[in-house]
Amino acid sequence: MVSWKTLSIVFAILIVVVAVVLGVFFYMASSSANYWKSQYSSLQSQYSTLHNQYSTLYNQCQILQSKYNTLQVQYNTLNTNYTSLKTNYGNLQVSYGNLKNQYESLQSQYSSLQSQYNALESNYTTLKVSCSNLQNQYSSLQSQYNSLKSNYTALTNQYNSLQSQYANLQSQYSSLQGQYSELNSRYQALQAQYGPLLQLITNSSAFLTSFPLVFLGANGTLATKQWPRVIGNSILLAPNASSVGGAVLAPFIYIPTSGPWYTWNIHISGNATSLGGPSWCRLADGYTVYLLIKPSNLLNNTFGTSESLSESSTGFYSFGGNVIIPYSPSPYIIIQWDPWSSSVTAYVVDWYKTPNTTGIQTSGAVILWENSQHVSLPSLPGENITYPLPGEELVLYVQYNASNGVLSITIMHGNRTLLIGSGAGFTIPPGLIQLSPGVSVYYVGVGSQTGMCYANWYLNEFRIRTELSLTVLG
Repeated sequence: MVSWKTLSIVFAILIVVVAVVLGVFFYMASSSANYWKSQYSSLQSQYSTLHNQYSTLYNQCQILQSKYNTLQVQYNTLNTNYTSLKTNYGNLQVSYGNLKNQYESLQSQYSSLQSQYNALESNYTTLKVSCSNLQNQYSSLQSQYNSLKSNYTALTNQYNSLQSQYANLQSQYSSLQGQYSELNSRYQALQAQYGPLLQLITNSSAFLTSFPLVFLGANGTLATKQWPRVIGNSILLAPNASSVGGAVLAPFIYIPTSGPWYTWNIHISGNATSLGGPSWCRLADGYTVYLLIKPSNLLNNTFGTSESLSESSTGFYSFGGNVIIPYSPSPYIIIQWDPWSSSVTAYVVDWYKTPNTTGIQTSGAVILWENSQHVSLPSLPGENITYPLPGEELVLYVQYNASNGVLSITIMHGNRTLLIGSGAGFTIPPGLIQLSPGVSVYYVGVGSQTGMCYANWYLNEFRIRTELSLTVLG
């Protein structure tokens, strides 16, 4: 910035320069007019130049003055602002001191709080571990509680069930007491009614005399005494010949009761050897079971066969082989297992007229009902045989329920691991089999037969077991 003091000095210098120039000019003029004239002209030119420079400097001074004035205003403004800022700075210094004090106080408080926080964090870690332990204990207790609750529920259910069973047992006990009283009175009545028969049963020799074992044999359409016959520990039912048959019948005691579940269980085991017949033959015609044949004076030597009776058009063609058909004054059951046809067939047979001669009969019997089910032997590993082989043990189970007429037949093959015909069953229509209302003797038996294919059919074991189960009321 150019001040008036500077401009004054510049202006004074210019005046001195002018004076010096004029003095020189006048000095020169006195020496030589031409010389000074020349010098004057030169000075005049220099003056003009200096004057122009002065004008220029003056203008610049004016501009500089204007700028100075502007800058003076700005300076005053800045000075005012500076004063204000200085005041504010003083105030800020005071505030800073206060804030510093507050900061130091807060710093002290922060250190104290940090120490407290560290202590709380340590306590929190300890409490967290304790909480985790308590949580584990709670989970364990919860699990124990749930287990105890489950056990309690199960025990409650068992208790309720036992209470219900106890009530049922009390009711059954009362009912059984009534049934016992009734059965006891009926037992006394049966003793009085069937005393002579019971005495006969007690005396086994007299019982067997009155109801002996029955052996019936047929060779084609002729009766024979050559078989069945005992050979060692077995009975030869049918020999190694074409179209022969044999049956062995044994007595048992039937005692009726009110509302029973009365079943007969028959176990048969045996084998067949010496296979004969055409080259394509295998074991044929199998075993036959007889149930509920009623004894008569004709039973011991009067019978028909499936061959002798077939000509009377009674339907006996459906039998396999030469089946023995004993005489009975009431309908009875025949069950035939035929391995040749892979079937089990049940029949109800009735003699609709009493034979007037003994021996083989050619008429008088009829099939009232029959039903057949297919059964097949499973193959052993590595073979393709689905039928019995000679010499293999064969087991046949038959169960008959007198209450509902259900026949259950199961066949086991001695060398096979699976059952065949397991659960094969039949239901005999109601009314076909009429059991005696009183204590009676019936015959149960087993037989075998042959046709074009034949073998020696042996009976190794024959057991009869009866089961009597009272129906518990309530």
